[in-house]
Amino acid sequence: MPLAPELDTAGFLVRDPAIWTAASSVMYQDALTFFQQSPPRLQTIGFPTPGTTAADSAEAEANVILLAFLAKIESFLSLKSEPVNYTALWDCVKDPALPSLEILLNRTYPTLISKEQTKNVRDPFFADYAAINDGRVPFIDPVPK
Repeated sequence: MPLAPELDTAGFLVRDPAIWTAASSVMYQDALTFFQQSPPRLQTIGFPTPGTTAADSAEAEANVILLAFLAKIESFLSLKSEPVNYTALWDCVKDPALPSLEILLNRTYPTLISKEQTKNVRDPFFADYAAINDGRVPFIDPVPK
């Protein structure tokens, strides 16, 4: 689910391989390469591992689904997945003058999605509410449980 319209560009394009191919041809022109073979490695970021959560938690149930999905991809590609730590990778390849990945990204994502959700969700909701409630705005609990 995209939390900001700007973040769904790839989702819109990759839903249809023909659209993705056409868009890629425009964006990458001569640099576009099509591969006829599977990738040499399967890397994961933040994926669960067996036994990472308590057995009775909702997270554990979700992990079972994710791990089953990953096992099917591994089987299809005849590869074993390997976890990637992007923070460590960034620290190994970045210019020493640049900040850590955490500092570089800081609040970019939450700020972007907050502004877009305010514009696309809260503002229309408040306007609709006010239209049928004498101009009042609804009470929004700032600390939802």
